[in-house]
Amino acid sequence: MFPDGNKRPDWRLAQWGTNYSLEGAEERVGKNSRIIENAGKLVELRKDGDDTVLRLYIKAGDDYGGKLRKAGESWPHLLVEQSFDIRPKICELKNFIVSYEVRISGVQTVYEGVLDNSLHAAQLVMFFTLQDVNTGDYIWFGLPICDSRFDFPHEHRAADAGKDDAASKYIYSVGGRRLWRSKIRMDEWEKFDMDVLPLMKEALKDAFKKGWLKDSDLKNIAISSMNTGWEMPGPFNASAEYKNLSARYEKTSSQK
Repeated sequence: MFPDGNKRPDWRLAQWGTNYSLEGAEERVGKNSRIIENAGKLVELRKDGDDTVLRLYIKAGDDYGGKLRKAGESWPHLLVEQSFDIRPKICELKNFIVSYEVRISGVQTVYEGVLDNSLHAAQLVMFFTLQDVNTGDYIWFGLPICDSRFDFPHEHRAADAGKDDAASKYIYSVGGRRLWRSKIRMDEWEKFDMDVLPLMKEALKDAFKKGWLKDSDLKNIAISSMNTGWEMPGPFNASAEYKNLSARYEKTSSQK
């Protein structure tokens, strides 16, 4: 997590829909931490014993400047993302296990009026792209972590929309009750560890049925990338810390 400056990083920082880009922000380097911060965001990597912790803190409430987002307008994002060098094909896998620990804190709205639940929220998300290796077409597969409006994030199956820069790709986001045994506790480390391959196959079956990935076949679909972090369509400030994040898989016995 503290690599040589000449080495290509495994992770990229993704941000858009914001008035406070971290591009050009000064980095503070300590003995056990690295921090990039401005008026709207803070990203920290720190050593915590044997663990490396990533913190994503976004002050979207300040970003909105006391106003509320309207339908069709973009919203602040702060995520980390990775494109996989090795892209395993769904049809060749025995499992695909996603594991991490997360601690969420400070989720607060800075707007004093009434929010519209259909437009305004703080959402901690995780997405994978399921992509045709031949055509490049893909869908978004979501494993939601937290939604300020609900005890458990709701299932979502629809085209990527709601803002001008939407990719217009299909989103299949699993309902939180299928992922978490209980409501996420604030300020506590929560652990996720699940074989999500059956859910990925379910998402692809649904996408094919609805006419997405029109020129694709399951045998050509691979897991190509992932991202996780905050999407803030509402005027919220919030922090999320991650550690021990991994995605691992085994191939079926018929595959080498």
